[in-house]
Amino acid sequence: MSAEGLVRICPLPLFAWEALEDSPSLLTVRDLLAVVPDGRLLDALRRSRGHGRDDYPVQTLWGVVLLTVLLRHPTFDACLGDLRRNAALRRLIGIQRDADLPKKWNLSRFLKVLGTEPHLTLLREVFDAMIRPLGEVVKDLGRHTAGDSSGLLARDEALPAWVAEAQANLPEDRIKTLAYDKAADDKKVHLALQKAGIEPVIQNRSMWKEALERMLPGHDGRSNIVYDEAGTVYCYDQTSEPPVRRRMAFIGHEPSRGTLKYRCPAMHEGWRCPNHDRCNAGKKLWKDRPRETGDRPQAVPADPAGHPAVRAALPWTDGC
Repeated sequence: MSAEGLVRICPLPLFAWEALEDSPSLLTVRDLLAVVPDGRLLDALRRSRGHGRDDYPVQTLWGVVLLTVLLRHPTFDACLGDLRRNAALRRLIGIQRDADLPKKWNLSRFLKVLGTEPHLTLLREVFDAMIRPLGEVVKDLGRHTAGDSSGLLARDEALPAWVAEAQANLPEDRIKTLAYDKAADDKKVHLALQKAGIEPVIQNRSMWKEALERMLPGHDGRSNIVYDEAGTVYCYDQTSEPPVRRRMAFIGHEPSRGTLKYRCPAMHEGWRCPNHDRCNAGKKLWKDRPRETGDRPQAVPADPAGHPAVRAALPWTDGC
């Protein structure tokens, strides 16, 4: 066979995100419903119902919940509308007629039961049983995570627990970053993420109502070093008129000493600053200071200025 007649086959990775169906076929839906390990959960829900009315079987209500997630419907009502239009889809969860579809208030009551113990624990077990092997196969699953307080009803005391739960379901040290809105901008959250080795990318809450800059702890009006609410460290060239503000160069973090190191931007980048003699005469190239307790949470070992969405700690430095 000539080279022109050869067909090159490019195998996809075991789990190719770009190959996922935008609209899953009935076969895909059927296969997923068959592999969900929900036996213990359904048994518990049936026992909880006891000898009460069974107008809408537990299997049917649970099927609507699963289809809402699988078919990416924004609401359960949207999923019910899809089931009314699609008889073949209805039959996958045991509904033969349109008239047998549950109402949205039936689903509301079912979700209330599903969110109580022991059903909530059993529901989490279903999720855990599916995500753990997936985390082993998909090497980047969970590496960069994100959350939204409007959807998760996040509280600062709940988020660290959710992080611990996610870590338990993924290979060790898999989670590298966590992006979240300002509902998570809390010292407890930052300390928990720092302890877990996870870099936060969290929207800042605006708490400084007046001054946009502050002097460093222990510095007086003679110092030319300031920081802003995001934790970015600046030095002022006080020789120029008007004074020029420049961002200092972050050169490292020493966890053992609890310090962040910053250097004169001119010396770091190799240009001459008019304020050089005033700032650096008789000084080392950099100085640092042990971290102190301030009005901002602890920072991750990274340049706060390089991560403007990260809630940074007070920047500790003695000068350029």
